[in-house]
Amino acid sequence: MCSYYDHRTSCFCKLITKDHSFFEYIFEFFFINEFQNHGSEHEHGFLWIKNAPMYGMHTNEKIEMFVDMYISCDVSLLPNSLQNAQQHQHTCTCKKKTIFL
Repeated sequence: MCSYYDHRTSCFCKLITKDHSFFEYIFEFFFINEFQNHGSEHEHGFLWIKNAPMYGMHTNEKIEMFVDMYISCDVSLLPNSLQNAQQHQHTCTCKKKTIFL
């Protein structure tokens, strides 16, 4: 399973840096793998994008506009087949068990 995840992550990195269709031009990136307590692997990463506004040099409005071009929390923008998969549903594993001493 880990080798498949690693392959998928490598393909993702190649995709976003290859044709610049997702972001303008990524000239550097960094990803790190982490595992949750129950062994679920996930990524954290940084992307350096050419001509991105910089904090302290550009206005907050310009930075917000740039971020809003790529990031959305509006699940209605997804196809119907993916909308349910992107909404969290609580299960018994979501909450920590309380141990009484």
